[in-house]
Amino acid sequence: MSIILITGAATGVGNATARSLARAGHTVYATMGDVPGRNAASARTLIELARTERIDLSVVELDVTSQNSSNAAAATIIDEAGRIDAVVHTTGDLSAGHVRGLTDEDLVHLINLTALGAHRVNRAVLPHLCAQRSGTLLYVASTLPATTGLVRAPYAASQAAFDALAVATAREAAEFGIDTCIMVPGPATKDAPAFSDVYRPGRASGSGAPGARCAPDPAVAGDGGAPSDPVRSGVSVSAQSAADEIVRLVALPRGDRPFRTSAGVPQDPVGQDNARTRRDPGGPGQPDGYGTPSATRRTHTSPSRPAT
Repeated sequence: MSIILITGAATGVGNATARSLARAGHTVYATMGDVPGRNAASARTLIELARTERIDLSVVELDVTSQNSSNAAAATIIDEAGRIDAVVHTTGDLSAGHVRGLTDEDLVHLINLTALGAHRVNRAVLPHLCAQRSGTLLYVASTLPATTGLVRAPYAASQAAFDALAVATAREAAEFGIDTCIMVPGPATKDAPAFSDVYRPGRASGSGAPGARCAPDPAVAGDGGAPSDPVRSGVSVSAQSAADEIVRLVALPRGDRPFRTSAGVPQDPVGQDNARTRRDPGGPGQPDGYGTPSATRRTHTSPSRPAT
């Protein structure tokens, strides 16, 4: 069984993944920021779950916007468990707003949390993974960079940066025997309040303060959305479907994990990405368009759609 660090475990996919991996027998460190305050209730619930179900699940403070916090969390886990086998990146913030109202601070907030947050955690754990010459970096990404609809641009931009850094990091990590998986779930709206409590650039009582929240916007519900937007089209999956796919990925043997995979996403862009990967001219052992050695790359789609 593996020692696993999960970011963003207070809610949504991160929370469901922490529960599922621990129930599967892994040692799980569910990390989140502000454990004594904002996330105290989530932390208590996970700790109580570990006690009642007798599973190996712990809560660790980790603010992904701080390198010091990321370093401290990684050190705490390694001191206690002796190693880290896998990191699951789930931290993110749903955002909706028109590009014309987007400030520098809005983009900084989102990219700092999502893309740079994952980068900070990777900086904290990669020296240990490289030294042991094994491990898995698993990223919970989004279809939105490829299917951006109206008012989705801020979130799509942060997710594109997140994906690009994951790809670049994968190329270097592969040299040390470290697997990378980029998993794209559908919009987890059935059991999470993601679309009812949305960060909207420049719309917090006119202040434009990053991270502020406001009442639901009709555009997010569909009036201003593009026809392909998951929220408008009614596509909705549970966070558990994403968690189940992550459990499957972690259980796969080293080298057999797909570089890109999806869970509960009908007609998602993963198939298009994989098609481009197969057309890459690089020979065996050469990095493909996603930074993955072509001799070892795999692809996978959820059972609900044809394999590509």
